[in-house]
Amino acid sequence: MNITRKAVLVGDSGSPSNFLAGVEVDIRNYRDYLKSPIGGSWKDHEIELLIGKSGTEVRNFISSLYNDYIFVAYSGHGGFRRSTASTVIELNGVDYDESILINSRCAWQLNILDTCRSIIKEQPHMKGFSALNEAIGGVTSDTSAFFFNAFDDLEKGLMKIYSAGIGEAANEEPNEGGLYTYNELKISMEYGKTNNLGSYASINEVFNVTKTAVQQKSNNRQNPEFLAGRRRYFPPFAMGIKTRTIYG
Repeated sequence: MNITRKAVLVGDSGSPSNFLAGVEVDIRNYRDYLKSPIGGSWKDHEIELLIGKSGTEVRNFISSLYNDYIFVAYSGHGGFRRSTASTVIELNGVDYDESILINSRCAWQLNILDTCRSIIKEQPHMKGFSALNEAIGGVTSDTSAFFFNAFDDLEKGLMKIYSAGIGEAANEEPNEGGLYTYNELKISMEYGKTNNLGSYASINEVFNVTKTAVQQKSNNRQNPEFLAGRRRYFPPFAMGIKTRTIYG
C-alpha cells in the first residue's frame, strides 16, 4: 500500500522560571526513534521539528499537510480547561486548545501529548524518574515497507494519547525527558530488538504496556489515556528488526 506520512514533533520548554529541560530530550528521542527501523524507518523529509514555535505557526503547518498518515508528538506544559472540557498546550507562553494539532484532511492521525493535564488554574508539579540508558539506533534495516503494509484496510480516523489523566501532572526527569515518552520508547525499542523483521507492535499494544509502567512508577498518580473510538485495528508503532535464524 502506497501512502504518504509526516511526523510533526512539537516542543516548548516553557519560560525560564518554569523551564522543562526534558522537552528537548523528548523531541530528540522521538526523532531518532522514528528514523530507526523499529520506529518505521522514517526519512528526514518525513519529519518536521517545531520547537519554540507559536501556536499560529504550529496550527498553520499541521493544517497545510496533505499526507495520508500524520503523527504528532507534543512535549511541554499543558493543562485541562473545565469550561471547554478540553486539553490545552502551551506554546510561547500562550495556551491553545489541542485541536490546533489536528489535520482534518488526513486519512489517519495519531497525536501523543506528553504534558500535564492539571486543571488550568492550578500550577503543574513535576517529579523526576529514572534515566533512559539505551541508545536509539545502531541498526540499518529499512522497515518502511512493512510499516506501509500495516495500513491495508486499517480504519481511518483520529487517535489521541495523553500521558496523564485529567487533573494529573505529567512527570519528567530533566536528563531523560517525560515519564511517558521515556517508557514508551524504551518498551518499543525492547520490542523491536526481540521480535523478527516484518512483525510489529501496534500503538495500542505499546500504549497498554507503557500505561502499566507509568502507573507503577508514579504510584498511580499518572494515568495515561488512549482515545481511539471503537476501532479494532491500530497503526504500527514498533517494528521488529531481529533477523530470523533459519535451520536447514
